[in-house]
Amino acid sequence: MTRALRELGYKKDEVIVTGDIGCTILGMYPPWSSCWNEVSMGASIGNAIGFKYAGIKLPVVATLGDSTFFHAGIQPAINAAWNGTPVVIAVLDNEITGMTGHQPSPASGRTAVNPEAPKIGIEGMLRAAGITHVAVVDPYDLKASTATLKEALTYEGPSGVVLRRVCSLVARRMGTLGKPLKVDSDKCTGCLACIRTLSCPAMLVASGKMVIDETTCAGCGMCAQVCPAGAIGGD
Repeated sequence: MTRALRELGYKKDEVIVTGDIGCTILGMYPPWSSCWNEVSMGASIGNAIGFKYAGIKLPVVATLGDSTFFHAGIQPAINAAWNGTPVVIAVLDNEITGMTGHQPSPASGRTAVNPEAPKIGIEGMLRAAGITHVAVVDPYDLKASTATLKEALTYEGPSGVVLRRVCSLVARRMGTLGKPLKVDSDKCTGCLACIRTLSCPAMLVASGKMVIDETTCAGCGMCAQVCPAGAIGGD
C-alpha cells in the first residue's frame, strides 16, 4: 500500500487508511505506520465512507481481515456500492481468524466442528454487494500487489481488493511453507532496507549485515523482492 501511494505521488500522511480491530491494526506501528485508526469490526469501511461524506477528496482505504469482513463488513460494503462512494476496501484474507486463536472463518472451508464446509469467497461477496471493480492478489507478490492497489486507488467508484495468502502459522502446520531464504554476505551492503521495510521476525543483524534465521523464516520471499543489492535468495 505504501509503495502504491508513493508511486501515485501521495505523501505518507495524505491518504487515510482506516482499520478494524484485529490483525490489520498491526499496520498502525512502525515500520509500516499506515493504518490511521481502529474502532471495531466493520468500522473500517463505515469510517472510510464517513470520511468521503465529510469531503475528503483524496483516496480513502478501508482495511480489514476476512473474519471481520464476514462478521460486520458486508453491510457497509453494500452501503458503499449502493451510494457509489469511492472507497477502496482492502480485505486481508489469511483464511483464518488469526488474531484470536485461529478459529475458522467462512473463508477457511471448515467450521468449528466440521473438517469441511463450503468455502465462501470474499470477492464473490463484494460483487454480490454491488461492487463491480474487485481484484484478488497474492500479497507476497509485491509487484502485482502494488499494481493492483494502484488501480483500485485510481478507480472512480467503490473498489475491492482481496489480498489472499494463508496464514504462515497455518501453512507451517500444513507443511506448505516455502524454503527458508539465505543472505549472500558478500553482496549484502548492510543498508538494512529489508528490515526497515518488513520488520520480519526472521531477520537478524550480525556484524552490520542482515542474516536470516532459517528456523523462523516462512520462505515468503518478500525480503528478496525489496533487497536493492540482490543479496537474498533461495538455494
